Amino acid sequence: MSRIVDDYLSWIFDFVDSKMASKYSKLLYKLYETSFYWSIPMDDNRASDGVNLRYRFAIENDIPYGKVTSELDMRDCSVLEMLVALSIRCEAIMERPDEDRTAKWFWKMIDNLGLYEMTNTNLDNRKVEIVIDRFLSRTYKANGRGGLFPTKRKVDLREVDIWCQMCWYLDDYIKIERN
Repeated sequence: MSRIVDDYLSWIFDFVDSKMASKYSKLLYKLYETSFYWSIPMDDNRASDGVNLRYRFAIENDIPYGKVTSELDMRDCSVLEMLVALSIRCEAIMERPDEDRTAKWFWKMIDNLGLYEMTNTNLDNRKVEIVIDRFLSRTYKANGRGGLFPTKRKVDLREVDIWCQMCWYLDDYIKIERN
């Protein structure tokens, strides 16, 4: 990998808690190597959010856009970028003034997918591939189990865009938090 890719990944790892990232670096690299694709039209917005992280990185690190374009934009949005961008969106909605929970949302999605046990010492590449494929191809359960955002709503989440799934999940979370 190039220096800019290494710096970019390090920057991304800071969003998900660099200590956790070091424990899960093999999984995170696998998620970065896997292109995010979608079948529900509105999910292209999730890919755009992921790609836009590259330009946020450029701005925050005073890197010319041309360098980011030549080094990072030669590939589609990765699953890692999409998940981190979605975690940032979750935190923007659920924000607490005294706490940044971006990493919490990221690791909750990893857990919901069934990947939380995939630490560097436990990584099973085949299982990770199966789980990612289940998520991307939307073959998880209708209630979202095995996907990013399981819910008790009476709707087939496999037919609902990720943003709506997230909003329903966060709404459920707020209800639980209040009780």
